[in-house]
Amino acid sequence: MTSKEGDSQSQESGKKFNSLWSKCCLQMDSKVVGWAVAVRVLLALRLIPTDLDFFLHTHSLGTVLRMPLYTLHPIQEAIAIRNLNPPHRFTDSYAFANEIPTPPLLLAALEPLVQLTSTSPYFQHVVFGILLLFVDWMIARRLVQIATLLLLNDNHRLNVWEARLERILPQPIQAKLQSFLLIEGSTADNPTMWTAEQKQKVPGWIGLLYFASPITILGATCFQCYQNLRVLFLLSAMWEAIRGSSVVWTAALGCVAMLIEPTLCVMWVPLALLIPTTRAKRAMFLFASILTCALLGGLTYTLIGRPRFVEVVLHTWMAIFTLDGAPPSLSIFWYTKMEMFFRFATYFQIMLTGLPFAIVIPASVRLYRYPVALIAMFWMVWGIFRPVSTLFELNVGLCLIALSPRSIARMNDIVSLVAICALFIPAILFVLLYWMWMEVGNGEANFLFFQGLAYNIFVVILLLQFVHATVGRDKALLLTEKKEQQTQSQGS
Repeated sequence: MTSKEGDSQSQESGKKFNSLWSKCCLQMDSKVVGWAVAVRVLLALRLIPTDLDFFLHTHSLGTVLRMPLYTLHPIQEAIAIRNLNPPHRFTDSYAFANEIPTPPLLLAALEPLVQLTSTSPYFQHVVFGILLLFVDWMIARRLVQIATLLLLNDNHRLNVWEARLERILPQPIQAKLQSFLLIEGSTADNPTMWTAEQKQKVPGWIGLLYFASPITILGATCFQCYQNLRVLFLLSAMWEAIRGSSVVWTAALGCVAMLIEPTLCVMWVPLALLIPTTRAKRAMFLFASILTCALLGGLTYTLIGRPRFVEVVLHTWMAIFTLDGAPPSLSIFWYTKMEMFFRFATYFQIMLTGLPFAIVIPASVRLYRYPVALIAMFWMVWGIFRPVSTLFELNVGLCLIALSPRSIARMNDIVSLVAICALFIPAILFVLLYWMWMEVGNGEANFLFFQGLAYNIFVVILLLQFVHATVGRDKALLLTEKKEQQTQSQGS
């Protein structure tokens, strides 16, 4: 074989690789994705300078990046407890019911992999870093697929009503950032800043907002935190509901997400609203959800057995709500629990964790036409009211908000931009002050509390801006529809 033939074959193989890589990246920038993958692999293999590696694995940085509930520590502790309690059955992992917060089915799924890689901490770090890289990749792809279907297709059943009214929206009630909208066929009265080529890139930008974010990269690769699993199942349920392919799959994936984190049960309402509006499909969704919950409960009963089934299930499901033992985080409830009298602890726990459930029905009744926006709202609300709050919740919430550009166009641009930029100042200071308090010993809890308070204030401002914009969007469309109906009745 001549050198020219070898060069041509290498060029062809390079073209095939580039084509395959582009297909994998969907609309995401392949160069940015490549750099993000390379950084993740280097961090997973720990091929970075020693001092930087030490800093990235410090506990102070981990307080803002990962939830302790979704790390490998509870699983390792469950394995150790079972090994110390003959006859070493699975149910012996919950010998001390108040110690292990991981649901039995999730423990059964992850335990073999943890045991397989337990021979070497480095090997475990590499394996879970690569696996969580794949999970984040799937999440980014789901975000791109959902964004492509919702943002670039005005003929989709979720967009038809709104897209039609948006073209006849009177000038006084148009969005402040009307040019931000991805509207096809813009006119002089209804302009758009987007070219056809730029519109195709928007879903890729949303995917990169998640996949290339330092928050998701460090949380998965440095701390082996599988908090992204619940997001993958939630987005997969959204994808199945939006494209209307399988109601059963929507219900099953939503139930698995709820199994990992029970707070996601509030997503059942917007998921039901995403399903095509037929009574048969809505009834099928309800039946499939009940059946899946019963199946998951039956599998849990098989693993745990009758004597301790209720006790273990209640403890593992309530672990996400409890304030007891909540470590210092960007949430302010750990400080509230530390300062309150013991006899009031149960009252405050019920009140604080019950508020997000209280807004589900009113918000769904008022904004039932915008289920994607409801999912973003409910996620952000729980990001505020979780006993342990991290930047990961904020990152996912921003990606979900980005799926509703018609609401973003009505947000106050200056207030929202200031809130987003200011969010990371208290987060960075929180890491520094936690290190000063816990490691150096010249700080105190009040320093952390005020940084968490400032962080949550900015998150609330951003959330209120989004909710206000969505309500304003609904009002404008209803007024336009009413005016259109009046015009048609006068014409007839």
